[in-house]
Amino acid sequence: MIKKKYLPGERAAQVGVFMLISFFPIFVTKAYSNITATKYFTFSILAAFFLALCLICKVATYDFTTGKLLDKNKEISKPDLFYLLFVIVAIVSTVSSRFPLASLGGGGGRRMGLVMILATFFAYIFISKFYRTRSKEFYLFGGTVIFSSIFGFFQFLGFDPLNMLVNLRKFDFTRFISFSGNINVHASFICIGAPFAMYMFCHALKKKDFYFWLTVSVCGFIGLLTCNSDSGYLGIFVSFVIMFLNAIFGDWDGVTTIQAALNASESGGAEILMDALMMRNDSLITIILMGVFVAMFMNMIPALSKTLFNVQISDDFYKTTKNNI
Repeated sequence: MIKKKYLPGERAAQVGVFMLISFFPIFVTKAYSNITATKYFTFSILAAFFLALCLICKVATYDFTTGKLLDKNKEISKPDLFYLLFVIVAIVSTVSSRFPLASLGGGGGRRMGLVMILATFFAYIFISKFYRTRSKEFYLFGGTVIFSSIFGFFQFLGFDPLNMLVNLRKFDFTRFISFSGNINVHASFICIGAPFAMYMFCHALKKKDFYFWLTVSVCGFIGLLTCNSDSGYLGIFVSFVIMFLNAIFGDWDGVTTIQAALNASESGGAEILMDALMMRNDSLITIILMGVFVAMFMNMIPALSKTLFNVQISDDFYKTTKNNI
């Protein structure tokens, strides 16, 4: 097996990605009392530092004899230009604002000002231009999702191993969970991790990958249920819709699944569609997991109706209907 060789800038980017998907999500200093500031400064520092490190590594590869860089630039894409344009607009907006300091750091205690926009831009640049995808980071991210979800689950049960809930007021107990802090932030993290794990699980080729991403998916849903955030339910609902559409209209030997089913015989067409809906994996575990997804979707309905249409479903009516189904 030939071992891949990575340039210095690529190595630096790999360390940066490692820090962003393992260290940053679980790093706290004074529990929840300053978690917003902690995440804000940690992410900003990491993004700026690793972009600078990648650029230094790039310059260090300059060959004075040939006048060329060993670490060549990737082509500038349209998303790069649009992102840069957005950053320029944000800078102009901050400079011309009546409240430049609030615009710079972000007002309302949310810290979503120019500094955060620049930090996300720095992270985007060093990841998109220097990072080379490796499976190691995928597993690491999955492990972070498991750890964060299980920790939140223990807090939900009343077991707080790091005493992070000690100094919270009683009415804040349901607003903070795990290492993300606010339940909506934690739900956003789960809405990235769980759908990714679902996709990896459905397309796993090795048994160890199959069981690992199954574990990440289940833990992600546990984390979603324990944080009890409406935005999380909406995010997972969208994931279900996308995966369903991909299963029906995705590629099947060069044509869409629905076209292959229509061109096949009656029994064969039904088999193709079922195979697609089960994500081409008809094992018992897959069927059970899909059943769990359906059960969770049933529990999401009241939250979805409230979030999407501002319609409150009666608890008695909902429970009776669900039991009848």
